[in-house]
Amino acid sequence: MHTSSPGPPGRGRAAERLICGEASTGAADDLASATALATQMVREFGLSDKMGPVSYSGPPAGYPALPGSHGYSEHTQWLVDQEVAALLTNAETRARDLLTGHREALAQLTAALLDQETVTGDQVRALAWATTTTASEPPTSTNRISR
Repeated sequence: MHTSSPGPPGRGRAAERLICGEASTGAADDLASATALATQMVREFGLSDKMGPVSYSGPPAGYPALPGSHGYSEHTQWLVDQEVAALLTNAETRARDLLTGHREALAQLTAALLDQETVTGDQVRALAWATTTTASEPPTSTNRISR
């Protein structure tokens, strides 16, 4: 499997599962976005070691698309589904591990969101910075935490 994984979508779901013990229906958008991205990564962009650098985005050139036809076999679709599931599982595990490792920052962010409903990127970076370092200057959008 290629080392890239779906980005931010899914992090909200992982946080809900970590804090609340389960994901709410609000995490459905995260899951749908992550699934769409992972599917593109595997099927269209060739970012799967198992599938190889091949695009399965439509029927072969010169062949009209039949209704319900992907232009590839059911076995290929099964492989795509397996790779997408693996990407999403790995991304959720990584998100859960990151959130567990930064539980204090997550708790502070949760409290800030409950109090203010919305926080800026700089506020999130400042919370993360405050819980991971003793430096005097929090990061800004030009001075980012790289982890």
